[in-house]
Amino acid sequence: MPHVIIEHSIKAFDQSLNQRMLASVAKAIEQTLLFNIDNIKVRLHPVSDYFLAKDLEQFIHIQCRIHIGRSEAQKTQLSQAVLDAITGYTKLKTVITVEVVDMDTSSYSKQVIS
Repeated sequence: MPHVIIEHSIKAFDQSLNQRMLASVAKAIEQTLLFNIDNIKVRLHPVSDYFLAKDLEQFIHIQCRIHIGRSEAQKTQLSQAVLDAITGYTKLKTVITVEVVDMDTSSYSKQVIS
């Protein structure tokens, strides 16, 4: 944990930097000391069709899904770390949002197949 899902307009950043950006986000999360690097998962979901308010051309929305139990201060720390990590990769006229979501652990299931 966490699962970090980056939903973005296709032209929000230079796609040749995807792996570097993903690594930067993971590293920023690790540096919060809230999560072990082995448990951090970051993935991209490009969006080709969308509508944005006037003067905005691109968007990035990041959802950090975590298990219940973190304080509001820790959630804010996580949100800001992710925002700071991704900001340097974005183009102008891009809106970036980060949301930290508590997962319902009673309905969360996990299985690792090796």
